[in-house]
Amino acid sequence: MTPEEAHADEPAFLDVGRGKALLLLRGEDSSENVWASFAPLLAEAMRLIVPNAGSSTVTEVEPMLRDAGVERLAVLAHGAAGPVAVELAARDDVDALVLIGAVTSETVTDVAEAEQGLAEREIPILLLWGEDDAVVPAEEAERLSERLPTSTLALIPGAGHDVAETAAATVVPLVFEYLRSRYLGERHGHAEAGGPVPIALTRRPDQS
Repeated sequence: MTPEEAHADEPAFLDVGRGKALLLLRGEDSSENVWASFAPLLAEAMRLIVPNAGSSTVTEVEPMLRDAGVERLAVLAHGAAGPVAVELAARDDVDALVLIGAVTSETVTDVAEAEQGLAEREIPILLLWGEDDAVVPAEEAERLSERLPTSTLALIPGAGHDVAETAAATVVPLVFEYLRSRYLGERHGHAEAGGPVPIALTRRPDQS
């Protein structure tokens, strides 16, 4: 068997855990190990669908979801996977979205349209950024926060674009607690020392 044939036999995505589905998308600007710290904790409460390739397109993701039998899901995305995540989350089958240092651009028509569609949906959205992100500046997170009325914005001081890895001790439990509360609808119990930290989650008041 040639290396190409061996690679062709590999599954297109990793499917671990059980419960409600969570799609994890990484961009070409993301490390292949960007989700390494997330998977053990998230898989305790959710079913993780993780494409092997970075920056998957919507047309590539859809067959994976069908093959996995996933009808409803949440999406967690980093970096250049942002546009795909936003496009997916603008649809009716996505119930929560987490963007970490995610690339989006209001100057690109299709992304702008997807953002507008997402803004009209009543789903929880967490925008988590490194305050010193030099690839996708924190100003982009602030712009998205203003455009998406159901979003919660979290900036991690001293962290850059690789915040998911360099600040994993902070980011992983924060993402887990957000999804557990807003996607799974579970209340926070008395966590053991060293466990996930509770965060207060409220919808931004109406500015009109």
